[in-house]
Amino acid sequence: MGQDMSVDQLVMNAEGDAVVTGEPPTDEPVGALQLVTTFEGPMPTGVTVSHSGRIFVNYPKWGDDVPATVTELRGGHAVAYPDERWNSRRLMTTPRP
Repeated sequence: MGQDMSVDQLVMNAEGDAVVTGEPPTDEPVGALQLVTTFEGPMPTGVTVSHSGRIFVNYPKWGDDVPATVTELRGGHAVAYPDERWNSRRLMTTPRP
């Protein structure tokens, strides 16, 4: 176990290209935090931001009445993604014995 171990890290360079480095992570500021939205009501279980800046949120149907399981934040409002019809579909399952 006395061997030096290299650290491979996948990072994005200034041009937005993914680059693998052998350097350990560093503690560098990358910008100020910005409040985008707050959540009230059903608990979201996932939030992601696309490369173009679109923000998607998902909500499980664990008991809360959720209008959509996948939404996109637009103008501060959660809008069903890709649309309400897709989010209203029920999974067809076989009942368990």
